Amino acid sequence: MKRIVIFRTKWMVFMWTVLLLPMLWGCQDDALPEGEIRLSQIPDNPDYTSLPLIGTTWKLIGFVDEHRKRVKLAEPEGESSFLFTFKENGDLSGLTSTNTAFGKFFLDNDNLLKIFSI
Repeated sequence: MKRIVIFRTKWMVFMWTVLLLPMLWGCQDDALPEGEIRLSQIPDNPDYTSLPLIGTTWKLIGFVDEHRKRVKLAEPEGESSFLFTFKENGDLSGLTSTNTAFGKFFLDNDNLLKIFSI
């Protein structure tokens, strides 16, 4: 009788281990390549929607891969890197990590921003 109880206890421990390991494995946080963050790590800020496109200086944070829900951060990071300002006359000016940038833009009838001649 003692053998049956010991066997049953070991069997139960084994079964719980087999059932719990996949759940614990699924909870692991996958490491991202250097220079990438999850899209969910960027805080929502409803104040951005109230800012006007024209006249506001915008900073490029990174490039979104919506399919993978990740953001490839713009490099090199710097306080004055990747700043852009849209002007009323359709001109675009800004700073990259090493150069100044100039171009033209316009908003089409669907409010889709189109940038050209950079």
